[in-house]
Amino acid sequence: MSTRFSRLKDLNTKFGFLLDVNTLLSDTDEDAIRRNCADFANFYDTDIDGNELFIEISDCRMLLSNRTEALPETPLDLLGFIVFYGDDRASMGQDRLSDHALLSVERETLETTDFDDVIDQFATVKSRKINLLWTM
Repeated sequence: MSTRFSRLKDLNTKFGFLLDVNTLLSDTDEDAIRRNCADFANFYDTDIDGNELFIEISDCRMLLSNRTEALPETPLDLLGFIVFYGDDRASMGQDRLSDHALLSVERETLETTDFDDVIDQFATVKSRKINLLWTM
């Protein structure tokens, strides 16, 4: 029994901060969460980057700050929330990544383009001038 409890205590030391969803997502001491992420990453150094884990937790906090109606209370609720709402951030990032890739591929064209001319042409095409002078 004592061996089992010592193993559970060891697991709680490593993973406990991730399982306490209310503390993890509330406005608590960010330095403590950063330290916990760093300790977790030191133990799993080949698999986890502590700074990236902290950034992901911060991003999750940001997602929750915009959607206060669905605050998760358990790690399973949190996972469901991330799966459901996490694509908002991922898809936006994917679009930007695609745009940057296209700009990189077309770098030579991009470097020779006069953007003032492009903006002027766009403004000319899109302008919707309405004659406001009424003649009687």
